[in-house]
Amino acid sequence: MDEVEKRIMELEDPSWSVRYDAAGKLGELKDPRAVPGLARALKDEYFRVRYPAVWALGNVASANPGDQCVMEAVSALIGALKDMIRHRIVSDALVQIGVPAVPALLEVLHDEEGDMRTIATWALGKIAAGNLDRAGDVVPVLFGGLNDKDFFVRKSVPDALGTVLDACSDAASLGEFERRFAEGARALRASQKRGRDAGAMQDLARLANRIAIKRNELSRAGTDGLLLDEIPKAPKKDKVYQEMRRVRNG
Repeated sequence: MDEVEKRIMELEDPSWSVRYDAAGKLGELKDPRAVPGLARALKDEYFRVRYPAVWALGNVASANPGDQCVMEAVSALIGALKDMIRHRIVSDALVQIGVPAVPALLEVLHDEEGDMRTIATWALGKIAAGNLDRAGDVVPVLFGGLNDKDFFVRKSVPDALGTVLDACSDAASLGEFERRFAEGARALRASQKRGRDAGAMQDLARLANRIAIKRNELSRAGTDGLLLDEIPKAPKKDKVYQEMRRVRNG
């Protein structure tokens, strides 16, 4: 019996302190074999055991990309999210896992509980910011939250989109964000033809202004060796430019 197997057995020990130590050690060992046992530990009667089990699942899954244990860990963490919604450690673990957690988090956006939708919005923004090549899959979807019936979900969307925007460090990533932003803005405007949510549109306008500021910052600083006059400006006939103008003007 190796150390991983020993620690997995200890997850069933009568003493909570032994289970606590075992979960933490398995997180350090990062062996995929630990995932089923750690998933069960998420239902431990003691929070002091559940807490390191969450951390360990994030550690193991992020250290083994492509392994089937990743989706097992994501599924277990999503299941624990509702029980531990007040503890950000679960969403932090999903963010640590990253892109593989995106499909499951997109499903959570349809959960009946507003708190679940809020935390999923936050986590998706963090993941997209850390993986800008996949942000295009997330940004338009997040716009749907601006129509959410829950106030806190609606208010979490600009923060999530702002997190992605802040991660854009060159003209290419900013341009892609602008295109996706315009796509989401068009969909939102179409869905609000009857009774527009003024607050949502104000949030959009503020985001549009932040994008303009970001473009100016990149232009002044230069990115990837580019100077001010070398960074392309959106022509006034460009659809993205037009949509941004409509959003900023309400």
